[in-house]
Amino acid sequence: MPLIGLDIGTSTTKAILMSPDGGVIQSHSGEYPIDSPHPGWAEQDPEAWVTQAKNCLGVVAAGHRDAVKGLSLSGQMHGVVLLGEDQRPLRPAIIWADQRSADALEEIASRYPREVLGQTILNRPAAGFGLATLVWLRNHEPDILRKTRTVLAAKDYVRFRLTGVLGQEVSDASGTTCLDVRKGDWAFDILSGLGLPDRIFPKISGSLDPAGEINADAARDTGLRPGTPVFFGGADNGCAGIGSGLTEDGCLGINIGTGGQVGVAASEPYYDPEYRLSVFNHSIPGRFNIFGASLAAGLSLKWLRDTFFPGRPFAELSALAARAQPGAGGLLFVPYLAGERTPWFDPGARGQLFGLSLSHGAPEICRAVMEGVTYALEQSFALLVQAGVKPRRLLSLGGGAKSEIWPRIQADVFGMPLETAAAGDACTGAAILAGVGAGIYPDISAGVKAAVRPPREKFDPDPTRHAFYQGRREAFRELYLRTRDLATT
Repeated sequence: MPLIGLDIGTSTTKAILMSPDGGVIQSHSGEYPIDSPHPGWAEQDPEAWVTQAKNCLGVVAAGHRDAVKGLSLSGQMHGVVLLGEDQRPLRPAIIWADQRSADALEEIASRYPREVLGQTILNRPAAGFGLATLVWLRNHEPDILRKTRTVLAAKDYVRFRLTGVLGQEVSDASGTTCLDVRKGDWAFDILSGLGLPDRIFPKISGSLDPAGEINADAARDTGLRPGTPVFFGGADNGCAGIGSGLTEDGCLGINIGTGGQVGVAASEPYYDPEYRLSVFNHSIPGRFNIFGASLAAGLSLKWLRDTFFPGRPFAELSALAARAQPGAGGLLFVPYLAGERTPWFDPGARGQLFGLSLSHGAPEICRAVMEGVTYALEQSFALLVQAGVKPRRLLSLGGGAKSEIWPRIQADVFGMPLETAAAGDACTGAAILAGVGAGIYPDISAGVKAAVRPPREKFDPDPTRHAFYQGRREAFRELYLRTRDLATT
């Protein structure tokens, strides 16, 4: 009774074929670029997602065509795909890393004070989020918005291409900041007030809801059986938490992928009076996905590798970082290569490598990047604690958890014991959602118990290093505050 989880990521689409006990029978992934036609822009061709999704599904389904009991999807958050009358994209998708909508944020703030928005969407709009992007389109590409008939998230567009059924799922919809989070439906009063037509926002469905079946075209392209059940799935951040077993209050995940997040599946929408945390609907019914985000977490290490160590594996950079002492010989790296979200919500923020001297080499630079990303994420952890979250467990997820040194840095900076996820990711979470939808598991908790592997390793914080890192964290924060007005686009 295998299940398929399909994740439409920012740089990679991945699919797994999973047995109900969590064993991965087959997996496959494929990459695509982020396009930046102008500084600060981030776009992707939705057809690239579809092509890689079909290719990945074809690989993992080979030899199991008639056995698959269900498929569900996860995907990158916040961005928008704009479909025209023919249900095809009118332009490249504008994704979460895009920073063009600063003027739209000013307009939204002038019409709807933060406190007013906070009562409905529970979040501060940000560049790269669907709401700001749509207002930017209204101002700068009005013909495109006028022709738009449907707005979808990345994974919901791919699911539409597999099934022919239009619709948007609640956790991804809330990630656009276009949703009334408590009601779980579009905030039409606010959307209309900003000149966005109601007709472009499709029906909202839950993560476990049926979302159609594999149609004849998708069956031909993937080898899946026509009629294979498909379920809506969820945003990648929430699905990664499910796939790693982070489903209860106080269990925090530190995810380092392209971006980075520190978050919790909470039973209540914890309140930050400055709206620096994201508060979205979770794929788990009745729970909220609350997190802070850094835009260039793993992306910073990728930038370092591609720019200065081309072709070398990430494991080699990790080994180099392990050769440097904590503090990287006085180097501080600010990972704001694409602006920054939590806590600054500053699309104009820029990265820095500060304190260079002739004594510094590759080990110190690699460690400084890892430490800088961790300092940035610790700011989100601190905000969660201030908002009332009582952390009792930390789990490192994503690519950062695979490093030999990065989890240890995280434990020392955060000052708490930290475990590394064994294997679970957004694909695992999506497959669990498919299993619940298909009736393999009675609920998500049962799916997690059956399919999620125990943590791989545990790291206890060193008190001396934690005290040292507290000082470096303050220096990191001060460095941004003292130089942010010097940054230019």
